[in-house]
Amino acid sequence: MAKDYSSGSKKAKSQETAVSPSMAADAQDAPSLFRAAGQRFQTGEYDEAVTLYSQANRLAPMNIEITTRLGIAYFKLGQYGKALRCFTTALRVPPKEAAVFTSSYPYAAIFAGIGLVMERQERQEKAIVAYQKAIEIGHPDGEKLRQQVNRLQALIEAKPQFSYSLSIGGIGKKK
Repeated sequence: MAKDYSSGSKKAKSQETAVSPSMAADAQDAPSLFRAAGQRFQTGEYDEAVTLYSQANRLAPMNIEITTRLGIAYFKLGQYGKALRCFTTALRVPPKEAAVFTSSYPYAAIFAGIGLVMERQERQEKAIVAYQKAIEIGHPDGEKLRQQVNRLQALIEAKPQFSYSLSIGGIGKKK
């Protein structure tokens, strides 16, 4: 289960993460950077949010919430490759070692983010799989995600299935 660092003493947090005292002090700066990045994100300053989330991520690399939010900021900037890299990096953190500040469903948010990237890249089937996983895990916006899945499934079904043969210079002609 992911650790919650939204409250508690510095000593308890240091013991929980099993890091040196100097690293624990740095990790205490991660929440401030995380909050500042969130404020920038809310005002649409995505470049600045990426910078702050990146700094927080360097201080607390096991915090999957930071990594996920960094991915969402990259997504907002249209940098889908970087966004997807953040989401997959967050998924690789073992749940027992993962940390979060506020998220109750960090893995659901990761899968929802992957779904967004896949959808934007017109990879509807992969988006559906990611959204369904987010719903299965208990994403708080599960109904909206179900609507996305239904919309994407309708798009896939509406695509014309066609086949054709080329008839250029004798290629494709039956004899």
